[in-house]
Amino acid sequence: MSAYKDEKHGTWYVKFSYVDWKGNTRWTTKRGFKGKRAAEKYEREFKDKAKSTPDMTVRSLVELYLADAKLHIRESTYILRKRDLMNHVVPSLGDLKLSELTPLKMRKWQSELVTSKSARTNRALSPATIQQIRTVFSIVLNYAIRFYGLSENPLRIAGKVNSGESTITRKSSIWTQDDFNKAIQYEERLDVRLVYYLLFFGGFRIGEVLALNVSDFDFMSNVIHITKSYSSNSGKITATKTNSSVRDVIMPVSIMDMVHDYISRLEPVLSPVFSSVSISIVERHIRQLAAAAGVPRIRVHDLRHSHASYLINHNVPITAISHRLGHKNANVTLSVYSHFYKSSDKSIADMLAKSLSSL
Repeated sequence: MSAYKDEKHGTWYVKFSYVDWKGNTRWTTKRGFKGKRAAEKYEREFKDKAKSTPDMTVRSLVELYLADAKLHIRESTYILRKRDLMNHVVPSLGDLKLSELTPLKMRKWQSELVTSKSARTNRALSPATIQQIRTVFSIVLNYAIRFYGLSENPLRIAGKVNSGESTITRKSSIWTQDDFNKAIQYEERLDVRLVYYLLFFGGFRIGEVLALNVSDFDFMSNVIHITKSYSSNSGKITATKTNSSVRDVIMPVSIMDMVHDYISRLEPVLSPVFSSVSISIVERHIRQLAAAAGVPRIRVHDLRHSHASYLINHNVPITAISHRLGHKNANVTLSVYSHFYKSSDKSIADMLAKSLSSL
C-alpha cells in the first residue's frame, strides 16, 4: 500500500499508480484521511473500480452506475433512482463487496425493507415502493454484470419477499364517471378543478397537464398538443416520458370551452397555464374530495387509469386507447389494463345470450 503520514496536518494521504479499464497506467493522490487504515481502504476501492472487479463495494458500484446513468436516462428518472439507492441500498449494503452479495443476503435485505420506514413520511414503505427499490437495485446489478465482471444477479436468484401486498385491487383504485361527478362538485379552486377534468377526460399524466402552454390548446379543433412534461423531482419542464407520448388528443368541446374561459380571465396569462397548481395540491385535494363525496380514495395518477377504464367499458378499440394515452403500442396498453377487460365478460355473455334468444 502507498499510505503516508502528513506530519504538517496530522492526517494521512495516499499516492499510488493504477491501471484503468483501458489498460493505461495512471497516478493519483488523495489527502485528508484520519488514519492509515482509511487511506489504504480508499486505495483498494479505487483500484477495484479502476480495473472493474467484483471485489469493488456496492457503494463504489452505485457511484459508477449513477455517473453513467446521468448521461443516458431522463433527469427525473435519475433523481428517483439516486434517491432509492442512497436511501435504501447504500446504507445497508454499501460496504459489502459484490462477491459477497449472496441470494440469502438479498432475501434478508428485502425483509428489512418490509419493516423499514420512509425517511420523508416516517411511515412503512408501501409494497409498490419496495418493488421500485428492488427493481432499481436489480438494474444496477445487471449493469455490473454487463460492465464489471459480476457473474450473475443475486437479487434475481433470491426472488421477491412477501411485502404485504394490499388486498385492494387495482380495479377499485379508479373512479367511474359518477364518482367523478360526485367528487368534482366539492373542488372550489377553478384551476385545480380544470386539472381534474383534463386528467379524467383526457387520460393525461399530471406532468403533461402542468406543462401545457396556451399554444398547446387548439380551440378551433378541440385538440390538446402533448409535447413535454413537468417533472416534480427536478422542478423543470422536460421531454415527454417516451417519444410515443408526443401526441394530439381530441377533447370534449365543453371542457375546451372551460379552459378557454379560464385562460381568457388570466391577467397576465400564465406560462405554463397551470403554474398556480402544484402536484402536492392536486394530491391533497383529491383525498379531500374523495372523503367529502364518499367515493373511493385514489391517487392522482389513477384518474388516468379511470379514463382508460371508461374507454374500455365503452368499447373503444384498444389501438385508439393506446394512441390516446401515448403508449408505444397496444401491447403496452393491454399489459397495464388487461384486468379491466375481465369486467366485460358478463356483458359479452349477455350480448351472446340475447343473440341466441332471437334464433
